[in-house]
Amino acid sequence: MAGGQITTAVIGLCGVFVGGLITAGANWLLAVRKEWADAREKRESEAKELQTVARLVKQDFEHLSSYLSACLKADEWLPITPRALSAWDNERGVLARALPDDAWKALTRASAAAQVATHAMNATGEARERPKSSAADVELALAHIDAGRAALEPFTRYASERLYAPHPRLRPLASRR
Repeated sequence: MAGGQITTAVIGLCGVFVGGLITAGANWLLAVRKEWADAREKRESEAKELQTVARLVKQDFEHLSSYLSACLKADEWLPITPRALSAWDNERGVLARALPDDAWKALTRASAAAQVATHAMNATGEARERPKSSAADVELALAHIDAGRAALEPFTRYASERLYAPHPRLRPLASRR
């Protein structure tokens, strides 16, 4: 009888050990899954913030570009005072962290061109003749602003398109044959 009790005790001990391993494994899998979910949520949040900032900055550049185009056609500074690049001034840190170097350089050139163009305008908001020599400067500023807008375009699309888009090097299995 003593051998039967020891066998029962050993089987019970093995059951406890296996149950502990199963519990530890399940807890580890749940922790890993939670970390992945948290990382995904953080990426989505950052992508949506980038998208929002890119849209606001692009809108500011579009407004200034429209104004400068109208001034170029009218051959004078129009009485409408263009609004400042408030989104750029307030949120450029988000863009600096997230954008690739070429897009960031295009935006900084666009911002500099916008500042030069707005300083050249009459601060009182009254219409006045624009010097003929400044047409080339306005066209150059427009080119830089348009390049900045184009650099922001991929970041204004839906964040999920960028987050879950397949890597360019990955091809579907059907096309690998």
